[in-house]
Amino acid sequence: MGFKDRFNAEALNERVAKSVVGRWFRLEGSGHPLERPGSKFSTELRAGTVTAAAMLYVSILLENRRVELTV
Repeated sequence: MGFKDRFNAEALNERVAKSVVGRWFRLEGSGHPLERPGSKFSTELRAGTVTAAAMLYVSILLENRRVELTV
């Protein structure tokens, strides 16, 4: 397995899907009886990162607004 194969997004998705983590989250290709079609590790990771960033942004905005209202 070369460098390109190791850091290829599709190869990463396949390796994680076949692991315990992939089976736990029922990723596509995990072999779980209730696996979710279209759910891939890289997609779920990006979605979680964007969601966390959005929540952090909103919480910072709300905190700043609360500070302005109490002054």
